Amino acid sequence: MLLLLSCVIIAGITTEGSLMTHHGVKGSSICLQAGHSSAFMDVTWSLNGAVIVYSKKLMSNNTGKMDYYPGNNTLRINKLAETDSGDYKVTIYYMESGQLKQSSETHQLMVHEAVPTPVIRMSVMGSNSSAAFCIISINCSVLDEWLWTICDEDSCRTNQSFFNKFNISVSAENRSVYCSGHNLVSTSNVSARMDQTCYRKISIEDEETAPAFSVIIIIFAVAAGITICAFISCLIKRLCSTKCNQTSGTQMNTASQ
Repeated sequence: MLLLLSCVIIAGITTEGSLMTHHGVKGSSICLQAGHSSAFMDVTWSLNGAVIVYSKKLMSNNTGKMDYYPGNNTLRINKLAETDSGDYKVTIYYMESGQLKQSSETHQLMVHEAVPTPVIRMSVMGSNSSAAFCIISINCSVLDEWLWTICDEDSCRTNQSFFNKFNISVSAENRSVYCSGHNLVSTSNVSARMDQTCYRKISIEDEETAPAFSVIIIIFAVAAGITICAFISCLIKRLCSTKCNQTSGTQMNTASQ
């Protein structure tokens, strides 16, 4: 009973007459139970025509991979792989009104991979920090499938796409981007702040502009220093020349007397 309870809950099941469809997660376990509730005399299970259970006993070549519980006619499949997908047909033999009858139903199993964590890549297309405005290009990928769109602070142009293995959706709210990957058995989400990307770009531009502005200031300072030095040098030369002329004139006057 504990083994039976440990079976993974069926992620999705639909019934159409005697056909039931199940969706399982790769690597987990799943239980298939026949719907006939009357006491039965015998039962067989088969996968795509190959016999799995005969006379209420599991065939030896399936030991370990499968478990069979005759009490409630349940087949448990362990460590699901994509090769376990297929049609599991169960035929039940039972007595009714003194007559041997039989009924059958098919359980179609589809095995899917669990959705891995999506990856978000963002690049700024336009921003204005003072106006709190930012437009970002978003690439949300799940393995080799991806969705590209453009988002602002509160919305995205394309918000969902359907692929072979995973469906991907992107949304934006309160300056955050949300990327979700999902299929019929699992969902995985990731988010990122838009303002971090926008402000980081603005900061980088400021850092690139700052050195150039500093160089200009230094050039002006050096030029001003050279001009001042030249002016002072010229002024000193003029003062020296005037003093020399005055001294020379005084000596000439003294000699003539």
